[in-house]
Amino acid sequence: MQAVYQEIAALLLQRKECVALTGAGISAESGIPTFRSKGGLWEINCLSCGKAYLAPHVPAGDPPYCDCGGVLKPNTVLFGEQLPPGALERAYHEASTCQTMLVIGTSAVVQPAASLPYLAKQNGAAVIEINLENAFPRADFYVGEKAGTALPKIVAELKNNASLPPYAK
Repeated sequence: MQAVYQEIAALLLQRKECVALTGAGISAESGIPTFRSKGGLWEINCLSCGKAYLAPHVPAGDPPYCDCGGVLKPNTVLFGEQLPPGALERAYHEASTCQTMLVIGTSAVVQPAASLPYLAKQNGAAVIEINLENAFPRADFYVGEKAGTALPKIVAELKNNASLPPYAK
């Protein structure tokens, strides 16, 4: 398995333009409750007046309410909602111009995000997937481990590479 980390590190050093598609698996590994988890920190917006509430100063309640009486919604894109203007276009651009795409901790089934690894691959990018379950079967490298286990090993290989400048180690 160590050889895989060495190959991934070498690839990352060769192909400088890298983007990452991450999901709840990377958040959970970091100890951050996912958007589906109870007790997560939210930065929930008022649907009536637009006021933003920053964690941990979000009012309690299910759902929480704004001072104006409007319902607060998490500052996330929920199923069925539109992405922020320009976000999808930028994601498509990044995926189509990157040299490497990391797919980490995501099931890669929710569209349009699920199409990004295919777009990257179609445009010549190498795809490295780090997931407990293989979500992108066309990946050049698949590491079937938790992000919190695999990523430090890849970083260690990057730091051990003699071609790195001293300030990057």
